[in-house]
Amino acid sequence: MKKLIIYGIIVSLIAFGCKKETEKKEPETIDSIVDTTNLKPIKVQENLSLLYDINKNTNLKYKLTTYQKSTQTIQLDSLISGYLEQDVEYFINATVKEKESNGNLNIDFYCEKVIANVKSSTGESLSYNSDDPPTDSLKKLQTKTFDVMAKSNFSARISPTGEVLDIYRIDSIIDKLIADAPRKPSTEERFQITNDVSQGLLRPLIQQIFKIVTDKKLNVDSTWTQTYPTQLSVFEIENTATYRVTRIFESGKNRLVEVVGSLSIVSKGKQDYSENNINYKFHKPKVTGLSKTYFDIDKKCVRSSSADVTFEVTVDMQQKGNPKIYKRIEKIQTKNSVLLLN
Repeated sequence: MKKLIIYGIIVSLIAFGCKKETEKKEPETIDSIVDTTNLKPIKVQENLSLLYDINKNTNLKYKLTTYQKSTQTIQLDSLISGYLEQDVEYFINATVKEKESNGNLNIDFYCEKVIANVKSSTGESLSYNSDDPPTDSLKKLQTKTFDVMAKSNFSARISPTGEVLDIYRIDSIIDKLIADAPRKPSTEERFQITNDVSQGLLRPLIQQIFKIVTDKKLNVDSTWTQTYPTQLSVFEIENTATYRVTRIFESGKNRLVEVVGSLSIVSKGKQDYSENNINYKFHKPKVTGLSKTYFDIDKKCVRSSSADVTFEVTVDMQQKGNPKIYKRIEKIQTKNSVLLLN
């Protein structure tokens, strides 16, 4: 059967948009990481710009939190359910090294610290803190994904609207990743690894800080959309993220624009599939997605944001000649938050 893949769809919305086991916490909500008390509304609705117009040598310090829970439920003669839960915090410095004449920014990133916790329905758990990394060989292998980011440098070239044009200077990350490999990867293999790290690991982190925005002038109630395709199991998905400016206000010394985003999808594809004497019927995927972002008008960057996206795919399975239908449900919930610390 074609493997169910729930990947990539959440990036656009979130891009704009474990603690001790005895004290389980999910990522902070946007209302808890932004001071929304004593607000001073800005009555004059000027034509505002959300472009990243950041001066050279500006340093931005961010805390990124990514929380994901993957659940799979199989309904056979009895109900079988399992989950994998992951909570990761990244502390990242972003320094503008060059501002090109067309507004593109060359930015150096440094991941100062990583804290991660993983647990599953089997009772297994794993913790990582880059200030006190594991020394046990097995735990070092299990936390490799987190460790390669800790104390690592990389760079990116970003357009004024937040589009990541290029990711480079990641050799130190690749070297850490393959340090314990049984053999040295070939040139082609290293190229593939580099591409996977750039697109699968670094780009989503960068796009949380530099979220894709519109180049249109905005007022309260202004809207814009981002439409993009992706593949989800047997479906071709057209995703539409819709954003609306809900208010403009002052909080302390900062002038902020509040932007609310929502995600909708249209799916198409052959829902019936057969393999190895088993018939599969895929139900159209379900999605819910909301985000809230505060863009700092004075600093020309994101002050804070939060996003919550859930995908669910259900497939019926039936062996040929057997009237009994079994069901499998895969669900992924992702919550991301971003907070500017300086």
